[in-house]
Amino acid sequence: MIDSNSQFFAILTAVGEAKQANATALGTPWTFKEMAVGDANGTDPIPNRAQTKLINEWRRAPVNQVRTDPANPNIIITEQVIPPDVGGRWIREIGLFDADGDLVAVANCAPSFKPLLAQGTGKTQVIRMNFIVANTAQIVLKIDPAVVLATRQYVDDSLAAALPADKVAGTYRQVTIDKRGLVVSGINPTTLSGYGIADGATKAELTSAVSKLLPITGGRLNGSILLSSEGSDSPEFGWVTPSSEARMDLLNDNVRIFANYGGETITPLLLSLANKSATVFGNLLWDAANFDPTRKADKATTLAGYGITDALPANRFIYSPNAPKPTDGSVGTLWLQYEEP
Repeated sequence: MIDSNSQFFAILTAVGEAKQANATALGTPWTFKEMAVGDANGTDPIPNRAQTKLINEWRRAPVNQVRTDPANPNIIITEQVIPPDVGGRWIREIGLFDADGDLVAVANCAPSFKPLLAQGTGKTQVIRMNFIVANTAQIVLKIDPAVVLATRQYVDDSLAAALPADKVAGTYRQVTIDKRGLVVSGINPTTLSGYGIADGATKAELTSAVSKLLPITGGRLNGSILLSSEGSDSPEFGWVTPSSEARMDLLNDNVRIFANYGGETITPLLLSLANKSATVFGNLLWDAANFDPTRKADKATTLAGYGITDALPANRFIYSPNAPKPTDGSVGTLWLQYEEP
């Protein structure tokens, strides 16, 4: 009777042990073909290496998958999927048969009833047998393409193998795909050659052609040149020396000359087309809007010409070589006497 002390395990049969030893010694492949399940006639079977068949087999079908345990390479895992429309029996024993039809491994399991859909319930049941071998080198690991049922773990593993998480996420302008259309790599070229586009002309050829059109020095261009970026900020036109640089452009209806000198960016000249004003090194130039020309000082030869009144009227100022008499002038008259030579 099955209880908490019952043990469940899988072993190679005597035939299986001999076939493994022969495959290892001769280097010949050993292929597992089918798995079988049985109800052991209602008993609680114990695997026996002398077995050549199950106690009461009720289903045999091709293996779905044969693989090694990722955590232990000496453990072989065989798998079979029983579909929902097969069953109506108990499963207590499992057998593995090779390509010759011999029972090479046997296992017991906790009793499991496999229902039929006609019973009002159903399930897809996965049967696995794990057993230890001394050497897995000659065991053929395979998946039977004729078996259309796949476990979720198999699908997950297959997707992980086909789509490994070893790529750097991002946007790529050039990608490489495999034969199934999956992206396997991506790059962002920075040159035409990176996109597989050959040069129409080499750099040397282009430099030579341009130098013939525009000589380095002494060139002259007739007519107008308009620089436009189709926006509110025009391309810059400028001059550069080893110690400074200056550029000119048109930005938001302002004609600018700006420069870099001594590591400082300055604006020597700013012409506002909208305000009709000019700023030189940050100082606004005067015009009729910010200066009253009627208040400026005209050139004059007298104080009155500059709007300054006399401190003493001219008729109260006498300059004479003679000394003044009591009857000369009036009160408040200034008399200056000078000596004649």
